[in-house]
Amino acid sequence: MPPKRPHSPPTTPLSSSALYVSKQIQDRASTFIAYFSPTAPHRQLQSHTDLTTASHRILAWRKPSSQKTLTGCPAYNTGSDDDGETYAGKKLLKVLDDYKVEGSIVVARWYGGQLLGPVRFQHIENAAKEAIRAYLADRGDGEAAKKTKVVGDSGNGGEEGSEKEKEELIEELKNRDESITVLRNLLDDKLGKKKSEEQSDGGEGASQPKVTKAPVPVDYESMPLVRLKQLDKARDNTISFLLKKIDEAEEQEEKAQKILSSSQDKSSDDNKNDKDTAKT
Repeated sequence: MPPKRPHSPPTTPLSSSALYVSKQIQDRASTFIAYFSPTAPHRQLQSHTDLTTASHRILAWRKPSSQKTLTGCPAYNTGSDDDGETYAGKKLLKVLDDYKVEGSIVVARWYGGQLLGPVRFQHIENAAKEAIRAYLADRGDGEAAKKTKVVGDSGNGGEEGSEKEKEELIEELKNRDESITVLRNLLDDKLGKKKSEEQSDGGEGASQPKVTKAPVPVDYESMPLVRLKQLDKARDNTISFLLKKIDEAEEQEEKAQKILSSSQDKSSDDNKNDKDTAKT
């Protein structure tokens, strides 16, 4: 597979606060990096100046649709572009669906001259997940960080400043609660999948349906500012904890897949040896 463009990792500094970038993943001279944006047009993100030299710029998007579904659930405009990496776009779209985020994701690959095989899809997915997690962890901070609170020395400036800060904290907490719900559901799915595999041979509880409880709305408006600040810190710790647990669950999945693959390879070799022995 010859590279479509010369190898050159990105060096342009990022200036958009609505852009979330993964760390580089390097494997045998190939480099992978993901860019996620909740707001940028998908083709514009794919054409980002940092990515113009990439061999492949795999793209997927999931944006709200103006159409309504019969069930009342939100509809989405979705799509993907493999950009030469067959099936990779669909895998990126699945990551967006799993995390239930709205936006566009691009994973750029700089091909280093050596074929990687199926592991390249794992690198593509891992880079995308890292960029999306950065967005979820930071969700709600963007607007508050861009606003500078100016409080006067006289009059009721202090009260106005406190009210402004309280409004921003309430909005931030609501956004963080949404992120926590998404991450908890994702973690439950991964842990539930593992549990179902352990119970696949039958047993009590194997056919128990999963019950998802709707989160109870919190009345932030009635809370004092100091309490809101405490909750904001607690929510941040919760998000960090959930991201860590998701990482651990995915590591366990990867280990299980490697063990299964190794077992299948060994079984195939044993069958081949048996056939060779029978011939002789």
